[in-house]
Amino acid sequence: MRFYARADERMLRGLLAGLYALGKKTGIGYGRIASCDITCIPDDRSVVWEGKTMWSIPCEMLNECELSEQCGWRPPYWNSLDIRICALPGASVTMKSGRKLRRTAL
Repeated sequence: MRFYARADERMLRGLLAGLYALGKKTGIGYGRIASCDITCIPDDRSVVWEGKTMWSIPCEMLNECELSEQCGWRPPYWNSLDIRICALPGASVTMKSGRKLRRTAL
């Protein structure tokens, strides 16, 4: 698996150092993480990369919005105040001009 984040590298390494598994039933061995490599890259791929969404983005923030569904767009995802019609991860999108959408950095 590959994940992109915009974060302070030292803090990210510290957070991931204690992470041994992801998902459900980690206590019985599921989701075990074999290794974790962190590589710094110059471009921010944490929101949209090559015209595809990396996570759910509200359609109201986009010019074009395909593959949409009603869902939470920021944690906690169950909070009804943050449920919107969103472009789902992997959808082709274009951001509204001048719109910079960034998640809170670590």
